[in-house]
Amino acid sequence: MNFGAVGEFYAEFLKPRISSKGLHDLIKMGLTPALSGLYRADAYLTGNIPAGPPVQVDAVFVSHAHADHASYLGLLDPDIPIYCSLVTAAMIKATQDSANPGLEGETVIFSPRRLNPKTDEPLLLKENSYAYFWRRYVNAFNTEPPERFQEYWTANLVSEANTAKKQYEYLPVTMGTGSGSVGTMKYEAIAVDHSVYGATAYVFDLGGKTFCYTGDFRLHGLRGDTSLRFKERLREIRPDYLLTEGTNFGGQKGNDLANAQRASEEDVYENCLRAVQGEAGNLVIADFGPRNIERLLTFLKIAGETNRKLAVTTKDLLFLQAMGTADDVIDGAAHDERLYVYRPPKVKVAPWESYGIEMCGCRSVGAADLEKNPGDYVLAFSVFDFNNLVDIAPRGGAYIYSTCEAFNEEMEIDAERILNWIVRFAMTPYGIKEGIDEATGKAKVTFERGYHASGHISEQELIDFIDYVKPGAVIPMHTEHPEKFVEMLGNRHRIIVPEPGRAIVL
Repeated sequence: MNFGAVGEFYAEFLKPRISSKGLHDLIKMGLTPALSGLYRADAYLTGNIPAGPPVQVDAVFVSHAHADHASYLGLLDPDIPIYCSLVTAAMIKATQDSANPGLEGETVIFSPRRLNPKTDEPLLLKENSYAYFWRRYVNAFNTEPPERFQEYWTANLVSEANTAKKQYEYLPVTMGTGSGSVGTMKYEAIAVDHSVYGATAYVFDLGGKTFCYTGDFRLHGLRGDTSLRFKERLREIRPDYLLTEGTNFGGQKGNDLANAQRASEEDVYENCLRAVQGEAGNLVIADFGPRNIERLLTFLKIAGETNRKLAVTTKDLLFLQAMGTADDVIDGAAHDERLYVYRPPKVKVAPWESYGIEMCGCRSVGAADLEKNPGDYVLAFSVFDFNNLVDIAPRGGAYIYSTCEAFNEEMEIDAERILNWIVRFAMTPYGIKEGIDEATGKAKVTFERGYHASGHISEQELIDFIDYVKPGAVIPMHTEHPEKFVEMLGNRHRIIVPEPGRAIVL
């Protein structure tokens, strides 16, 4: 999927018509390649969709659960097994559980489609609204999934349809075979540090040639030692081809132009701790990504050290509970006595919300509690939760922006909206503030370093990493500046820059 091109044509309220048209828009707009044998057959039912050349796909390997790596897995042929870590699998399922997924979002549980006989134009319709099937997932680390994980994995929280009519075909997550192989191809899964737990790099033995895919990784997180071990392992292997991320090459997104500029997770902890300590008696709002459980654990620790409780949304809680089924540390946090769930006034509670609360045994807090005792809580909210501030009615307090800087126009508009809410409730901002654009002299949202740590390796660290590993060739991806690899590494490494629609023959 070409996510950059998706942004050129589509926006929040203008989406490809995947639920009703399958692959039609994606392939015709050049957003995903036409490859016969890769996609689910019912995504072609609307007709007039180029099938493309046939390919044999024995498996798909997923590095981690961020949307740009996993959100379109629902379009794959369900007979293709998906390999990933257990934590990644749990997060992918939690994403589907807590959404109203279309065809592309059926990443774990899917319902076959048929053509709608009542429409003049061929459009897709669920074949049976009560039939659900599980995709085949494999634990890439070749260990047996724990029982609590399988219990969550086989829980269908997607539909609220009449349970008496539901038809299930469960497929539990299995462990890989042997030392790690798919057919005759051997692989090695290696844990790396990223801004989500469960991130994994892979090394493949392709009949005498070794090929490494780094996924997204960094060296400066709380689990940076995992990436250092990955670095040493690659030094031993000396892969023939290194397919690497390059998010921060060229200083993209304002992050990590050099090692000295980047904030570590320890820096984030210390800065956020000072901010919370300075707001005794006041409510503190912490804004971080829903999948960034590492940041949630940081604020849970801060809450304990400042005699507060951490109140999270029901979605945060579901992710915490789901990931906890695969990780003992996260499971402990999910049952921490300092953890509360914010319960907004709702007429109806979704099945996934009830499941997360029940499994964690988490205590709840409402707007009245926060208004009465604001200094007792750190509240994990994003801009999409701000309607609840009208009910909570904070009088002062702090807002900590602990997520990535805005790097496109839509995010800049969201950031301006955040500042409007901060001003409305007289809160003190940390990590975000009103500034001046030096080029135009106009007001502009600016971001303070030290309240968020990038999930990606810095430019200089990646250069050092590649020089140390000494691969036979480097293939840059996940970057807006592949030409920078040629400019900065081409004098001592072979750089293969991918081109859209052209295969790279190894």
